[in-house]
Amino acid sequence: MSENKAQNQAKRFSIKEIVDAKGGNPIFEIPPYQRLYEWDKEQIETLLEDIKNAQSKNAQSYFIGNVVVSKKGDRYILIDGQQRLTTIFLIGLYLASREETSSDWQSFVLKDNQIRITMPLREQEEKALLQLAKQLAKQKGDFSDKLKEMPPIHSKIKEGLQFIEKWFGEQNNENDFIENFSNFLYENVCFALVELSENTDLNQFFVRMNNRGKQLEKHEILKARFLSQLGNERAFYAKIWDLCSDMDRFIFSTKTEKESFQLIENDKGKELGDNIFEIFKKIETLKLKKEQSNDSETKALRFLIKEIEGQNANTKTKDKEEKERNYRSIIDFPTFLLHICKLYVLETSKPNEVPINKSDLLNEVLINKSDLLNVFEKVFKFQSQPNKEEKEEEAKKFICTMLKYRIVFDYFVIKNKLESHSYGIDWTYLNSTYKLSLPLNNEKLKDLVMVQNYLRVARAGEHQNYYHWLTYFLKIAEKKMTSFNADSVQQLVEELEELDAALAKEQMRKGDLLRIANQYLKDKKVQSEFKFSEFQEKLNQGVGTPHYWFYRLEYYLWKRGETSSDDNFKEITKKFRFRSLNSVEHIHPQSKKEEWEQREGNIDCFGNLALISQGFNSSLSNQEVRDKLLDLQKKVNKNEVESLKLWLAFAQIKQNEIKQNKLEWTPTMAQEHQAKMLKVLKKSLES
Repeated sequence: MSENKAQNQAKRFSIKEIVDAKGGNPIFEIPPYQRLYEWDKEQIETLLEDIKNAQSKNAQSYFIGNVVVSKKGDRYILIDGQQRLTTIFLIGLYLASREETSSDWQSFVLKDNQIRITMPLREQEEKALLQLAKQLAKQKGDFSDKLKEMPPIHSKIKEGLQFIEKWFGEQNNENDFIENFSNFLYENVCFALVELSENTDLNQFFVRMNNRGKQLEKHEILKARFLSQLGNERAFYAKIWDLCSDMDRFIFSTKTEKESFQLIENDKGKELGDNIFEIFKKIETLKLKKEQSNDSETKALRFLIKEIEGQNANTKTKDKEEKERNYRSIIDFPTFLLHICKLYVLETSKPNEVPINKSDLLNEVLINKSDLLNVFEKVFKFQSQPNKEEKEEEAKKFICTMLKYRIVFDYFVIKNKLESHSYGIDWTYLNSTYKLSLPLNNEKLKDLVMVQNYLRVARAGEHQNYYHWLTYFLKIAEKKMTSFNADSVQQLVEELEELDAALAKEQMRKGDLLRIANQYLKDKKVQSEFKFSEFQEKLNQGVGTPHYWFYRLEYYLWKRGETSSDDNFKEITKKFRFRSLNSVEHIHPQSKKEEWEQREGNIDCFGNLALISQGFNSSLSNQEVRDKLLDLQKKVNKNEVESLKLWLAFAQIKQNEIKQNKLEWTPTMAQEHQAKMLKVLKKSLES
């Protein structure tokens, strides 16, 4: 590269030139803030097919894009393009195993007993790939067998290698296809190696990349900003960040995760706790104190992780732990980060915070992931002149806070169970991994799942951010981690119901829900006066009736059903589950509105409405009451109860048929049904 470091330098290189002296034969390093390899088979196939097509046209060269690096000693730190370059490396591993290739792929995949692309934070992957490359250097062939012998690694890397082998196996290998393809890729496929100048502000560079739709996402830029505050412990805290970022699996649930944290020896003489909640107490030692050194803080964090790993390793369900969990989180990682940012503001005062006090700062943390970087800048002031020790302490505190609440999230927050298409908490899995002090058949566990399912759909904001209840729930659940029992579960349910009631009363006044949520976070609970009688007419808006009130009614009908003396209704509630619904159904169809108007009935009254799925609504559209009743019964028979309110309305129709020998739904019956439903809503707010 040029000696002039005042500006970015760029040159075109082929694989051959990288290996030869012309390219300096560099080692590429994936930095802590970069995601691990994530290309799937479609992206790999596109690259392979593009190269194949260029080769078939006898192209002199084929350009695959830029690889942006920052020089560090004799290494190039990969800033952009690592997915493409890693894919070329994986293809090179396969071609190095083939006898018919004359190109020196072995010198590309290995240099000085190291793999060409190092992964300092992913020791498991680097070790496995190095072992594979060395085996291929000794003996070519048997690529499939060597893959099978590889230890557990990041699934995308192994899947990529398997697909590459499969793709070459499906090609027409006559006329020396592999040899020709190998030579073309080695000598004619090229990329621009862009070396950033020494004075490049990487934070600003990441932002520009992101604005152009490049590789790094906002949460990855944020990761880079935090890690830039750290010194020698940067790699370790990057591991914690990566561990927390996979929201669709339980933390510390795989063998790879456990093995990746074997960084120091265990403290001898310390006994393992009986359950996760005793271990959780030790997380308090992660909070930096003035008399603690950074080294002792890190040691405490590592010991906590090793204890958790030790508990997992001693369970009888090791195979189950290593199996990929079939879940999906109700929020993504950027949204989780914003919740943690809000909790961090609650738990700690900001160093040198003069212009904005703590209370005002809490109002600035909005759960809106499109504004992720701006929110964190307000709280952590990355762009300000740094006090190095304070900035490092802040970064460690935040990452420790994130770890703590990620454990809370796994224990208490519902997940989407993909196989059953339902939302719940896998208590069986948690009990087999960590010892719970609670019987798994406890009915209160069902209550905790149900209230979250209710809030998940009822409080889903415009951006699906759940901020009205989830931040508060993480806070109160964290307090239960060290003394979890049946009473704890009941308290969590009641506190969520209390917050939701306060928010509902604020909705009646069309007030500021965020203000109420923040007051609860600060333990300033709101006792609001309300007049339900002044509000109830606002529910008579037909399809314009706010969906929240349907969801709220369904939740308290479900609670009533658990203690109801009506066995039929009790059985129906057992089949009911919350789901996102989007269609308001008129029990008496709108197409026959004039029939009710002649009897002074309001077709749009709350008593004549139910919130159901669009598909179910379409099947009921404009049907007579008898046909609707039959379709509803079919849904019930399939255990698909979408609306308890609708079921009660049709139960009223059937009872009236027995008394009057006439199947009908009249304005008077709708008003009677409405009065009962409003009574349930009113009582839920009063209690």
